[in-house]
Amino acid sequence: MSRADESRTAAPVIPPDIPRLSPGVVFEGELASSEDILIQGEFKGTLRLLPQASVYIDRGARVEASVAAGNVYVFGTLIGPARASACVFLSAEAEMKGDISAARLFVQEGARFRGSVQTTAD
Repeated sequence: MSRADESRTAAPVIPPDIPRLSPGVVFEGELASSEDILIQGEFKGTLRLLPQASVYIDRGARVEASVAAGNVYVFGTLIGPARASACVFLSAEAEMKGDISAARLFVQEGARFRGSVQTTAD
């Protein structure tokens, strides 16, 4: 992605009425969902969403997990691998340590990432 394209990559808007793990809540274990989910608290374990669903890791949230979804949007911290059938988005505030496997990857300037990237077919 060129620098010009990077500056035009707008951050996705988090839908207001999706299920969420609220700030201050700590969840450990496995979570599976067919719907979008917003993580605002702390999650440790495995997070599996169907390919049409998205996970949003909000600013201030911390996720230490293996994450699989249609789209993975990181605004906070993700430690662990992310697999997306569509895209992974790392915002300017994001911190990610783990490998990414996705059809598309968007990284805003300022995002911190340590890991490898494997692109897959749409």
